[in-house]
Amino acid sequence: MAVPTRTVPPVPAGPAPDGSTDGTRGAVAPLTADVLTDECLVGAEALAGLLGAEPAVPAANAEIARPDGARTRACFAVGGSSTAAVNVYTTNRGTPADHVRSAGGARGIDGTGDGTVAVLLETVAGPTVQVGAGRYLVTIAVAGRNPTDEQWRTAVRSAVAALPR
Repeated sequence: MAVPTRTVPPVPAGPAPDGSTDGTRGAVAPLTADVLTDECLVGAEALAGLLGAEPAVPAANAEIARPDGARTRACFAVGGSSTAAVNVYTTNRGTPADHVRSAGGARGIDGTGDGTVAVLLETVAGPTVQVGAGRYLVTIAVAGRNPTDEQWRTAVRSAVAALPR
């Protein structure tokens, strides 16, 4: 059975000229980006599993300029012909676990640890796991490869273990 592709719009990284954070006057964006200085939460072994190869260089944080001029940060790793990106957010509406549970078209990934909710989404960027753990929402996206559920589980457990308590 083919899994439908779901387009996920970028998350606003800062306020619009009118002061709103999601393009609608006075509304609050559902997520806040760049909440950790270092978003490289997935260990080298788990990254190698996601990428299907050892990372060419250690994963590193990089700043990205969005088309609207806003800047945001993500952790990137490249290995073989695949790229992985890790982002960390906090939620402004409900809990991270609630946000993850509400992801339409998502398939749950079990075995990721107590108090952790993880789902797999097919996005334009490639397969992406959203993780709700404590006060953080973590996304792990892989372009150029479809990791196995066990590789996703390993990456989720690695990321959650690296989150601040």
